[in-house]
Amino acid sequence: MLNVALTLEQQINGINDYIKIEDKEELFIKVNIPAGALLGDKFKVSSKGLNYIINVKEKADKVFTRQGNNIIMYKTLDVIDVMKRTPFMIITPTTGEQCKIDIPTDTQTGTIIVLKKHGLFNRKTKRKGNLRIHIKVDIPYLNSSNMEDFIKRLITND
Repeated sequence: MLNVALTLEQQINGINDYIKIEDKEELFIKVNIPAGALLGDKFKVSSKGLNYIINVKEKADKVFTRQGNNIIMYKTLDVIDVMKRTPFMIITPTTGEQCKIDIPTDTQTGTIIVLKKHGLFNRKTKRKGNLRIHIKVDIPYLNSSNMEDFIKRLITND
């Protein structure tokens, strides 16, 4: 059995290529792992007359994490942007493209914005999970030295 750590992108899109096996110094194996591979999934692979069982592990991602077939992201937003409902941009985990996210009415810390079908493919149900963006609103401590700047930012129309 060989452990193969897949990135979130590889889990979402699958992989059909040669990969270096981390446990072995000079072992490269051609694998075909389907989209939606999850931690603990196992796949049989043959290479150079030998049979292997690939055990899927997960590489940590700096921005996203997983919960089942859903992808989780934590995003901190400035209180003024939330009050003005200024959209923000993210790079989606499924396509790697920029996506403009509108801030819903009544957004506060704890609000979850859901982008449907931006998660991992579920091979059993044949559907994609969602991207769930957990919002934290950054509320600054106001004092005499930053109050004027805060009010200016609040009343300007950028």
